[in-house]
Amino acid sequence: MKRWLAVLGVGLMVLLGPWTVAQADHLKADFALFTEEPTVADQNVICSCVNPVGKPMGCQIKITMGNRADLGGVAGFFRTTYNDLDFVDYPIPTGTTVNITLASGQLADRAVKVSGDGTGGSVLVGQMSAESAHEPRCCTTPAGAADCQTFPIP
Repeated sequence: MKRWLAVLGVGLMVLLGPWTVAQADHLKADFALFTEEPTVADQNVICSCVNPVGKPMGCQIKITMGNRADLGGVAGFFRTTYNDLDFVDYPIPTGTTVNITLASGQLADRAVKVSGDGTGGSVLVGQMSAESAHEPRCCTTPAGAADCQTFPIP
């Protein structure tokens, strides 16, 4: 009888006891589309990775850009500009797509901007996305407008 009560007591503790389940925080993501198609002609796309108080946070940024020959694009490049205003020009032949994954999270790269090479060059169409434990922010700047978010982030 004592054994049965002990088993029942342990069983009740297992079923009704205070349990905490460890779980990973769900990642949050955002994205923005970018097109230099003549009827749209976006200026740039920006993703930022800062926490709610404006400090850099770790995140992953993905860029996919294609150069559309059927829209008049020629061999050119697209520019990735980092928050510290360093930049990299990636060559992109017509009819091709480039995929880039960046690790971000320091002061220098807490925001990243992608833009094209201007009139007469490539005609880019693509997207940029960011994924992080906090809320990243991505947006597209239309032609002739100010940047869709503060860039560089002070």
